[in-house]
Amino acid sequence: MLTILNGRVDDFFYAVGGSQMDAAVEMAFGGDSVNSSVYQNAKKFIAGNELKHKTFSDIAAESAASQFVIYHGGYRVQLNFLTEEYRMHLNELMKSYLDDRLGARYRYNASVAWRPFVGVPVGGDATVGEPVPSTAYTESAYITIPSGTEFNRASLAGMIREEIANIESNLTIAKNSTLRAGVEANISADIHSALDKTIDYASGEIINATLYSIERKTSKVSQFDAMLPGGQGGLDSAVNESMSLSLSNDTSITTNGSLNERLVSYIRFIVKADMLLLTQDEIDALAADMVDRSVAGEDVDVENTVTSYVLSRVDVRRARLTLAIWERRV
Repeated sequence: MLTILNGRVDDFFYAVGGSQMDAAVEMAFGGDSVNSSVYQNAKKFIAGNELKHKTFSDIAAESAASQFVIYHGGYRVQLNFLTEEYRMHLNELMKSYLDDRLGARYRYNASVAWRPFVGVPVGGDATVGEPVPSTAYTESAYITIPSGTEFNRASLAGMIREEIANIESNLTIAKNSTLRAGVEANISADIHSALDKTIDYASGEIINATLYSIERKTSKVSQFDAMLPGGQGGLDSAVNESMSLSLSNDTSITTNGSLNERLVSYIRFIVKADMLLLTQDEIDALAADMVDRSVAGEDVDVENTVTSYVLSRVDVRRARLTLAIWERRV
């Protein structure tokens, strides 16, 4: 597994909004126009990016992150409309890499699941290969999502310093008070507050770092749109219309602010609502356990206990890659 994950893959070029650009050019100039050197050079200059010197685990993680989706209220909200060409190249690269290393002897399936908010249907997936039979050998490993964030235990502790101090004070009160129920309720509330603060921060990181800036991408699309006859390619408006339509499907999305702000607000709303249902009982149990240990005379490490719990629920930088292989039979 480690050999597969750490192997180097080929470099490749892609364009932000490449598929949408191709469609607009075909509509304006005809089908063969997308193959012209003039168009390809313009596309590369305006929206081109090159992925270089990556390992297979890097590619797999970026593929999952680029396919970020929210499922809520029966709707599917796609957050990245401009990475179709990118995802296509990533998955082709993953398949080519695994074909070279496994294809002669084995059939395979590689899947990546990224759930930054554990238990909440928000994140990305990528799969290459064939359906997995029950006889397959399967192995999993965690890989790092390229979020660019410095989010870690130390930064989290600083972010929730007020909640940690409140819990420490309440544990001191619990040692000298019979009002245990009230103390546990206060501690539970502070753990929920710590989790909410972390969700707020992580939601912004996902939009601004992992998904990059929606406005920055659409500005590239606008530049390209202006190159089409009369500047009437319609590509810019089509992308914004797709985003707005996707967002408008769910009435819980705010209509105010930029696309980035609306997306961050939406993720926060969805995740907090789902997380409250998922964690209510376990947070109450954690609060009761902390009080039990404190009353029994144990020196409770509040910072480590709370940060460990929060990080068990908010895991922005890890995805799970599962590789299944089975013998190829003629």
